[in-house]
This record gives sequence, structure tokens and C-alpha cells, in this order.
Amino acid sequence: MKTDERIILPDDPEAVTAVTVHGWKTIDGFIYLDERAARYASSTHCLCKTCGKPARKPYTKCDGCRELADIAKYDAMPREEWDGKAVLYSDALSEYYSSLDDAEDQLPDDMTLEGMRLIICRPVTVRPLDGSEWGDDIPEGEEDLPPPIEAAINQFNEATRGIVLSWRPGKTALKLDAVQQDGEPK
Repeated sequence: MKTDERIILPDDPEAVTAVTVHGWKTIDGFIYLDERAARYASSTHCLCKTCGKPARKPYTKCDGCRELADIAKYDAMPREEWDGKAVLYSDALSEYYSSLDDAEDQLPDDMTLEGMRLIICRPVTVRPLDGSEWGDDIPEGEEDLPPPIEAAINQFNEATRGIVLSWRPGKTALKLDAVQQDGEPK
């Protein structure tokens, strides 16, 4: 410690100074120094950035404008013929279907197949292991994992190549006019 450093103990009168702070108390009792932040924290809705109607937090658009934006996004998607194998996702209902027949069976009375906004899903496969994940654990001066570990990684990667774990909505919509009435691709 330097000899010219001042020593201030917790009970020293110079350690603190009393101040009065103006703040904003939220509905749930939290204090904010910023009024805008306090108002946002207490609010349940904000105004829709598109139409000005109330929108539930954390959304910046109301339900109606979000639905219109979802429809516009779907309408802008390229269309693709279905291979009969990929899972289908209904953008309108947030549901997955293993076949077009399944989608038709779950079709609400007030909705058409077109209204389901079906998207062809892409498979999510097992990610291959990469030995570099253990690079920090290898002693300095060595670059490779021990041969038994490298062999196990290669064996795992070969055994799991192409295995589908799940499905995610892709970037193409189902081309409905390319589907026969029986739910099978043309």
C-alpha cells in the first residue's frame, strides 16, 4: 500500500453523503429513476406500431397486425411440391403434421386447407462431433486428440449421419395445386 493513500473506514463521516433521489414507483413496487422505463415496466400493453391499437407486451404489433404480417410473409414464400415425406407445419395453427391427410383431419370448421398456411419442414439431423471442442483440454504442444477418442468420434459421426431428430419449418410453402385430392403428391 502506498504511504500517501488515505484510509477511509466504513464509519468515517466522509465515506458517504446523504442525497435525495427522485424516482418512479411501478405498480409492483420497483423504483426506477427513469419515468419512461417505470411506465413500461408497469404497463401490460403498448400501442401497435402499425395501427395504433393496444398490443400485448412484449409485442410491438397488435394481434390483427401480427396476423396480417404473418400472412404477408407466408404469401411471399416460394412454393414447392411436397415429396410426401417431409413434415408439414401450419403457420396459422402452429401445429406439425406428418401427412396432408393428418392436416385435413385437424382442419378447423372455419378454415380451409389454404388458410392453414402449410410450410414444408426441413429435417434437423444429429450434429457431428468435432474434436476441436476438447482443444483446451489437450496439453500444450499436442494438437490431436488421442487416437481412441478420434476413432470414437469418427464412429459416432458415421453411425448418426443423416438421422433425423426433429423438424423445423423451412423457407418454402406447400404448393397445394401440386397435391392430389387423396393427400398424396402428384
